[in-house]
Amino acid sequence: MRYVDTGSRDPEHSLFSWLKQVLPDATFFACQTGYFSYDAIFPLEGEFHAILARMAPLHLVVGANKLGVREEDLSDVLDLFDKHPKNSSKSLTLVAADDILMHPKTYYVETSDGTRHALVGSANFTHAGLGRNIEAALIIDSSSDPGAPFAEIRASIEKWHVLRQVNGHQVTRTSLSQLVATGVLDRPSLSRSVERPETRRARAKAFPGLGAMLKLPRKNRPIAPSTPAARPHALAPISREVLDTMPGGAVGIIKRLTSHDTKGFREKDGTLYIALTNVLTAHLPMAPYGQNGEPRMDVTVAARLDTVPGEVVLSGKSPTNITHVGTGATRNSHGDLRFNYLMKIKRGISTLAADYGVRPPTEGDLTAIEFLEGQRVRVTFITEQGAINNLTPLLDQRGDGWGWLPPAAIGPWPHDEP
Repeated sequence: MRYVDTGSRDPEHSLFSWLKQVLPDATFFACQTGYFSYDAIFPLEGEFHAILARMAPLHLVVGANKLGVREEDLSDVLDLFDKHPKNSSKSLTLVAADDILMHPKTYYVETSDGTRHALVGSANFTHAGLGRNIEAALIIDSSSDPGAPFAEIRASIEKWHVLRQVNGHQVTRTSLSQLVATGVLDRPSLSRSVERPETRRARAKAFPGLGAMLKLPRKNRPIAPSTPAARPHALAPISREVLDTMPGGAVGIIKRLTSHDTKGFREKDGTLYIALTNVLTAHLPMAPYGQNGEPRMDVTVAARLDTVPGEVVLSGKSPTNITHVGTGATRNSHGDLRFNYLMKIKRGISTLAADYGVRPPTEGDLTAIEFLEGQRVRVTFITEQGAINNLTPLLDQRGDGWGWLPPAAIGPWPHDEP
C-alpha cells in the first residue's frame, strides 16, 4: 500500500502518473468519479484506444452533480467507444440523486500478469484532478497487498451498469440527446457571490497560486461558431452577473488588435495596454482617480488563448485598471481609454503559447473582452484564423475596428473543475 499526496507537488504522486504506469498493460479498467471532463482522458487517449482495441472491458461511471456535466464531454467518450464497435464490454453511466452528491473517486485496473490495482482518494477524473489540484489517495496492488478489498472496489463501480440501479442512466447517443433536452446536462454552474477586486487580491496574497504540477494537453475545442457570426436582430438575455448597460444586451466588445495593443508580446518597451473604444466609458463604473481626476476603475483579469481554451491566466493579487487617460481636470484632445493588462498576464499568455506550441497574439488578431459585475474582466485572445474569420462580421464599428460582443459569441470559459 502506498500513500500519495500532491500537496508535495511531486508529479509522481498524481493520478496521471499512476494511470500512465498501469494503463499500458491493462486488461480491465473501471472508475467512478464525482466530476468528469474528457480532458482527463485526452492526455491518455492512446492508452484508452489500446484497451478497447484489445477487447478489454472499460467502464466509466460519472456523477451528474449540480455543477453540471457537459454534453460534449460525454459525446467525446461515445466517439472513443465508436472507434471500437466490436467491443461490447464498454459502458458510460451517469449517476445522480436529487438531494445528494455523487462523490466517490475510485479507479480500478487489472493487468495482463493478473495483478489488480486500485487508487482510492480525492481526485476526480478531470483535467484539474489529473495533475493540478492538491489531492491525496491510497494506492494498492495485489502483488504487495493480496488481502486488499479489490473485489469490493470493482463491484462498487460495476453495480451501476450491471445492476442497472435507478439512479444510474446508461449513456447512448439516444439517451444523451434526451438528457440534454430535459436539462439534466449542460446546466449552468451555480452562481457564486461576486468578490471585490481587493478581496480577491487579499486572498491571493494569503494563499498564493501553486500552478499545475504537470502541463497536460487538453482537447482543442472551438471558441467561435463554425459559421460566420452575424449580429442577431434581438440579442438573447444575459446572466445577471454581466453589466446590463451595454446596447442590445452585449456582454463586452470584440476588437481587432493593433501593433500597439500587442507590443508586449513582441518584447517592446512601454506600458502594456489595449486601447478600448471611448464609447465604453459611459457603460463602466468609473470614478475620478488621482490629482487629475481621470476616470478609472480597478479590475481583476482572467485571460486565455483561444487555441488553449482550458488554461486561464489570472491577475491575482496584482492590481490593474481601465483608465480614461487625458479626460481628467487637465484634458487633451485625444483622450484614450486604456485597459492596462499587466506584464503578469502577458507572461502567462506567452508561456501558454510556448508550452502548447501555438503562437501568441499579434497585430490583426482579435480579442473578446467581457465585463462582469464586481469589476471583473475576461479576455480571450483569438489567434486561430478560422475563428478570426468567423467572428470578423461582428466588427461593425469605427472602420470595422471593433464591435459589441453578443452573449455566446465565443465559447464558455472552463468550469472551476473539482
